[in-house]
Formats: sequence, structure tokens, C-alpha cells
Amino acid sequence: MRIMVKIKKIGKILGFVILALFVMGVIGYGAAYYISYKELKKEFQKIRDSGEPLTLDELYSSPIPDEENAALIYQKAFALMDVNKEEIQRITGIPLNKKAENWPAEDKEATTRLILKNNEIFTLLEEAAQKPKCRFPLNPEKGLPIESLSHMRRCAQLLNIKASLEAKDGDINGAIKTCITGLMIGESLSQESLLISQMFMISIDTIMARAIEDILTKIEVNNADYDDLYMALKRVREKGSVNLKGELCFTTDYALRHKKSEVLCVDKRKAKNIIWLLYYTKLGRPWFKMNQIYYLRTMAKAISISNKPYRQATNILDEYRKSIPKYCTSIRMLTESIKEHFQHEACHDALIGAGEIAIELRLYKSRHGKYPDTLKELALNTTHELPFDPFTEQSYIYRKEKEGFIVYSVGANFKDDGGKYERHGGLYELDIVWRCEI
Repeated sequence: MRIMVKIKKIGKILGFVILALFVMGVIGYGAAYYISYKELKKEFQKIRDSGEPLTLDELYSSPIPDEENAALIYQKAFALMDVNKEEIQRITGIPLNKKAENWPAEDKEATTRLILKNNEIFTLLEEAAQKPKCRFPLNPEKGLPIESLSHMRRCAQLLNIKASLEAKDGDINGAIKTCITGLMIGESLSQESLLISQMFMISIDTIMARAIEDILTKIEVNNADYDDLYMALKRVREKGSVNLKGELCFTTDYALRHKKSEVLCVDKRKAKNIIWLLYYTKLGRPWFKMNQIYYLRTMAKAISISNKPYRQATNILDEYRKSIPKYCTSIRMLTESIKEHFQHEACHDALIGAGEIAIELRLYKSRHGKYPDTLKELALNTTHELPFDPFTEQSYIYRKEKEGFIVYSVGANFKDDGGKYERHGGLYELDIVWRCEI
């Protein structure tokens, strides 16, 4: 009897404890939800008060007239490319580091025929590249404009091949004009504020820069053409690359459109454990809101340092990352992703800057009959300001080699690897090199 009384007493105590814990949990959840809601609202307001756009409508508040929008002309070129999709895929599948003179005869003949057959595509690309603005349709509901961007890169591959064939056939002016058109195509994408657009832009610029390097390493051109190439490369480097405002707007636009269901739409039956269950149900909303808060803070921080030198920007991000709670795993990963984008931009600037110096060296030789012994000597004999290595903020490394020269950046490892370079996943592992053999 006494045992039963004790059991009932213990049961009542446990019941009160469980009830108390439940009430405390509800209060705690309510407090966490209220605090996270207020903090998120405050972060949104901070961005609005700074005058920065928060949605795509705000970012693209001024429509582009059709007659100024290069995207409409590019889309006509894309449609023509789709007509000959298989042939174009075949020739653009030839590795770009395989020089035209080394192609099998059948590949060269097929490529020449295809270029002649699709001359209208190149006419459209030249027309589009001259337009002052470019904006492809962007709908957050349909995702990123990958198809249009892939077409743009394929256009650059076609122009690279066309320039190589023109140079091999002796049409130097045509080859240089084709290369400049390719660089201007990349410039069209610089107006798109999404990171994916800028990554494609960097890819296009790299494709065309390598085409220019291939042409100039074997052929002498006149000074006027050197000047045109120099100015085209300079515009590419000065336009910048990493613009995170569009990325922020794309994400917040989606979140604001779906504010009634603030968590991702996933079949709850696929939840494998309590963490997933909390994340994909209303119970996880405070946690989800905290992730949104740190996303906004991280993007704001990244935008504020995007114009700083590479090493300085990455050091600031590393320090900032320490302030992000460990439970915000995705946001901590975001800082690493942003650092990688900064590295892509620095690699891009390093390659283009090396190209500018290479052209200045060629101009020096055309005037003096030989290359200078140092870049300091080159700087004293040009009206242009030579760019610095974006990784070290010091002069590029330069030396004469046989009849030509090599100029390079030390790259993201900040180490002089003697002019060796490797690429993995679009990033340079060693030095970022520009060579000339003549």
C-alpha cells in the first residue's frame, strides 16, 4: 500500500516536472521565435536604410529598352546555334589548349565549313557585343538562367576557334577583331549581378585571353592592333567581377515571396531524424530565421569588402567567420564559398593584367628592337600604368626566355613556382602565366 502511495506521489511529481518542462519549452520557443523575428526584421531594415536593393524588382528598377538590350540579339544567335547543335558541340569539344595547327585535317575542314555556314551567328554576336546594356530574363521561381549562360560560353568557344583559324590563315586583323568581340561578350555579362553570371563571365574572358596569347606568341601585329588589344583587356580588368548585390537580391526575393512558409518545402516523410524534423517543420522556424539573419549579415559584410585586395578581403572574412554560431553550418560554408569567388576574381584579374603587360612588352620590342631587362624599365617607357599582381599587390614576375618572355602572377599560394601553372576546377593551383615565344 505504501509502495503504491509512493509510486503515485512520484508520478505526480514527474507529471508536474514534465508539464513544467513543456511550459518552459513553449515559452522558450515563443521567446526564441519572437527574438529571431525581431532580429531578422532589423537586418532587413538595416539593408533598406543603407539604400541597397533587397529584391530583384528593386535591383532592376529601370527597364532596359529593347533597342539597347544585347540579350535579345544574343538569344537570336542562341536559336541559330541550336539548329546546328550537334556540329557545334563537336567542334567546341576540341580542347582549347590544342592549337589549330595541330588539329586533324578533317576537324579543321569541318570547323571551317561550320564557321562559313553559320556566319550569321558571328554577325549577331558582333552586333550584340556593341550594345551598351544586357539583361537576360530572370525569374526566381524558375531558378538561375543556366541555359543562356552556357550558350554565352559556347559563343566564346566558337570565337576562340574562329580567331585561331583566322590567325593560321594569315587574317591577323580578323583574328584580333574576333578576340575583342569575345571580350566584349564577357563584358555584357558583367552587368549581370548574380555570381553564376560572373563565373561564366570569368570563363569567357579566360577563353578569349588564351586565344590572344596563342596569336601573339607566334605572330607580330602592328602597333594599332596592339593598342586595341591593350584597351580591350584593360576594360575587362577594370570592370570588376564579384558583385554580390544580385546574389543577395535573388535569395531575399525568394524568401520574401514565400514568407508564409518560411522553411523549405520538403516531404516530411523523408525526415530521417529529429534534426531534420525540426528543420522542415514549424518547430525549426527560430533556427531557420537565425540562419537568415546570419546570411544577411554575411552578405552585407562580403559586399562591403568586395573591392578590397584579395588577401585583405579573405583575412576579414576569416575573422568574421569566428562570430558565426557553429549551428549555422550553411552560413559558415557560405563564407568559404565567397572566399573562393574572390579567388576566382583575383585569378581573372591576374591573367588579364599579365596580358596587358605582355602587350606593353610587345610594343616596347617593336619600338626598341628588344625586350626590356626589367618591368621597371618597361614602366619608364610607357604612358600606361602597369597593373600589380592582385595576390601580392606588387609587380608581376618577368623574365626574358630565348626569343620571347614570360610574365606571371604568383597566384593564391603566394609562392613563386617558377612560371609553372596547373588548373583544377577553374582555379590556378600554381602561377598564373602569360608566355610569348617571339
